[in-house]
Amino acid sequence: MSQEIMEGIRTIEREKGIETGTLVAALEDALLAAYKKTPGASRHAEVILGDEGEFRVFSIEIGNGASVDGLP
Repeated sequence: MSQEIMEGIRTIEREKGIETGTLVAALEDALLAAYKKTPGASRHAEVILGDEGEFRVFSIEIGNGASVDGLP
């Protein structure tokens, strides 16, 4: 399926004149929004489309007493 995603992106770019970066960003944003609606989703997450068409969700889990940027 990942190859089909990449082919679809190239087809839309060619037929509609929408840049690949714009399409990828829109897909990543849409998938992130969907992910955040799932039970137990991480509050801090990012979706990235890999070169071969695979989407990956990266999240940062902060435990009790931990802080971001070393601030208490």
